[in-house]
Amino acid sequence: MKKINGLSISAAALILSGCTFADHNKTHVASDQQNTEGYQAKIIRTDFGVPHIYADSLGALSFGNAYAQAQDNICLLADNYIRVNGERSLYHGPDRKETGDNLNLVGDFGFKSLELVAKARELWPGLSADSKEIVLGYVAGYNTYLKDIELKNASLPAACNTAAWVRPIEKEDVLAHLFSIAMIPGIGQFFDELYAASPSHSDVQVARRLIKQQPALGSNAWAIGKENAQNHNSVLLANPHFPYEGSLRFWQVHHTLNDGMDVMGASLIGFPGVVNIGFNQAIAWTHTFSESEHFVLYKMQTGGVDPMHYEIDGEVKHVSKKRVSVKVKTSQGTQSVDRDFYYTDVGPVLVNDDLPWTQDSFFVIKDVNLYNTDMIDHWLALNRSNTIADVQDAFKKYNGLAFNNTLLTSKSGDALYYGDVSVPKLSQLAIDTLTEEAELAYIRQHYGVTVLPGHVSAFIFDGFEDYTGTPKLLNQTYVQNSNDSHWLTNPQTPLTGFSPLFGDEKAIQSLRTRMGLKLLKEELNDPEGISVSDAQKALFSQRAYLSELILSDLKALCIKASTAELSQTVRAQVNAGCDTLRTWDGVFDANSRGGFVFREFAFLLDQRAHFDVPFNVNEPTTTPRQLKQDPTVLEVLARAVANIQGSGLALDTEIGALQFVQSTDKSGAPLKAITNWPGLFEEEGGFNMISSLNWNSSVFPQYQHPVVYDSVTREPLASGLTERGYHIRFGPSWLMVVGFSDQGPEAKGLLTYSQSTHSESAFFKDQTEFYAENKTLRKLPYTKEEVQEAKISTTLVKEHTR
Repeated sequence: MKKINGLSISAAALILSGCTFADHNKTHVASDQQNTEGYQAKIIRTDFGVPHIYADSLGALSFGNAYAQAQDNICLLADNYIRVNGERSLYHGPDRKETGDNLNLVGDFGFKSLELVAKARELWPGLSADSKEIVLGYVAGYNTYLKDIELKNASLPAACNTAAWVRPIEKEDVLAHLFSIAMIPGIGQFFDELYAASPSHSDVQVARRLIKQQPALGSNAWAIGKENAQNHNSVLLANPHFPYEGSLRFWQVHHTLNDGMDVMGASLIGFPGVVNIGFNQAIAWTHTFSESEHFVLYKMQTGGVDPMHYEIDGEVKHVSKKRVSVKVKTSQGTQSVDRDFYYTDVGPVLVNDDLPWTQDSFFVIKDVNLYNTDMIDHWLALNRSNTIADVQDAFKKYNGLAFNNTLLTSKSGDALYYGDVSVPKLSQLAIDTLTEEAELAYIRQHYGVTVLPGHVSAFIFDGFEDYTGTPKLLNQTYVQNSNDSHWLTNPQTPLTGFSPLFGDEKAIQSLRTRMGLKLLKEELNDPEGISVSDAQKALFSQRAYLSELILSDLKALCIKASTAELSQTVRAQVNAGCDTLRTWDGVFDANSRGGFVFREFAFLLDQRAHFDVPFNVNEPTTTPRQLKQDPTVLEVLARAVANIQGSGLALDTEIGALQFVQSTDKSGAPLKAITNWPGLFEEEGGFNMISSLNWNSSVFPQYQHPVVYDSVTREPLASGLTERGYHIRFGPSWLMVVGFSDQGPEAKGLLTYSQSTHSESAFFKDQTEFYAENKTLRKLPYTKEEVQEAKISTTLVKEHTR
């Protein structure tokens, strides 16, 4: 259990000054409201509960969007708003789980120390008119839903029924939630380090190494131009991989405005009034999580006299201190817990084992995305774009996509790639120093974090990288990305010479990127080109690049195993693994037997140590390769077998019986599992990536199967293997393929985990079951005629009289 001022949270809560609950019944602030008559929108739901929202203004459209989102996900939305207000401990206590983890408390301190809500209020006047209208409409829609529940004397879903934390919201709540999304790959990962900061020593130990601070989000995307598109002017494949639980779930929607805007796709739950990944009559776009860096750690010099001072260009400055207070629910009632946080003109102070605060120096973080106010405007501009020129204008004007690459196709046959536009703009001096200073270059190479001196202002970035300095590629052949850098967006046209913060150039590619490029190359070799059906087939591929690369080598090594010098135990494990792999074809189909052993082997394999042919910059899509034929590889196989044996599962268990999705009810008990969840792991080179990674940020309980421990390290297996198999919590989410002809878009899509997070809803698992059983996409009803044909309900929603 972490400690506060040397005390456990329960003890500290009793000693620190008490407090009472404040009045949290926030009401909608109408002073900014332009539409005094109240909003209204029409919501037509089609199969699987997909809402098609019709309105006559951006505000009314966002009003309908919020109302429909609340119908499907009110509990998750409400939790997001108390989260960014730093109030989870007030309602749920300090711990996210019953293990003394203090996650709620540390999170509350993090959000309160960054003052997201206060900054939203401060920055509100500077927002564009469109952003204000969308946020205000969203607030009205959310609050109208709650008012309708009250007037109907209806119940909220079980997960939050009668919960005091489900309350009306204000515009600041919505904007603060957007801020929380933007800082995910940056300062949002350092709440422990913010919490631990202290000028003399840390009274809260954060024993974390300086590792690459980037979430394991992922995506695949292809944008195929008219030179390679079959029967279409262009084809887009969208395959974002996001968490299945928590605030980063997608939600499917169709927006139609009287002014002609007609856009369909999906957005993150809680994102107001726009589509994040989708298409309109003229363009289709998707995003992949960027390899770019969004923050810099600066080492500040104190001058060796006073750790509360630092220097920039010879000027001595004072570290400011702010006392932050969090209200905490305890068995003794609501208590107030206080802690000091520390700030500089560059950014807040961090502390962990590798970032100490000493008499001579300390570290701060500067996040380019903190308080990003461009997000709504940037996505709205994409929603409205009709030409490539419109898209280019949007990227010249805004830096609101936070952590995304963008891949886009057009009705006219274009394929377009934009690298991440939310990247710090470093001076040439800073870039030269990063590459020339051995220590800083070593940190970037081995830890993936940029650290620069903070005592010289020329090293401190100011704003985003310029449009001209952002990687981009426009052609009519193709562009692609699977989360590696911009370098091989199109291997025939490598992109080089950009700021190192955009990602590594001339570097080893992931197995998933190599699988995607191989699939793409095979389709491009077809003289007829790539069709919508071809893209869908690739999306659902069960092939594994690693097995295609080394399975024959591994089987050859198995034949030689009888003569290798191995211990009796290792030999028995090797024999068992080789017997299982002998008849496996290398494909991870549901009835595959052998993939289980290969998967755990893949998680232990080291591409640099276990391949004979190393990475070659001139063969980036086919190296490293050729598995070494020596006993060390057999020992890796033996360890993989031992790990599986520790689970109690059979080595030849079918893949379809191993990987599954499973929800948790309000009490924390598991709901019925859905087995045979399609997809493969990154480590085996799967294109349609899945993972057991638990990346949930909500407070709702999650059932955890007993984990399996590594036979050597005694740590939980990196694969996430449990005694039940692989509980998939992350992977394909909003799947979409769009082909453009002269007549407009032909679109197919599916939201793998369904529209609603409420187990009582008819739309809780309908798309999930469809995906698991059919492994295909559905035609999306886009035209008025298609929507009417698929209609299951129509609702006219109106704002209550003010």
